[in-house]
Amino acid sequence: MLGDGVHHETELSRKPYDDSFASAEFAEGARAFIEKRPPRF
Repeated sequence: MLGDGVHHETELSRKPYDDSFASAEFAEGARAFIEKRPPRF
């Protein structure tokens, strides 16, 4: 699998990933997907 052999993360490597899920753009994209409509960014 893709993650085989990777067993550690640092706060620095994890932050961009976590920040992307906390963004308004992610929330709008997810909401639009659930509502089956184009996103309004």
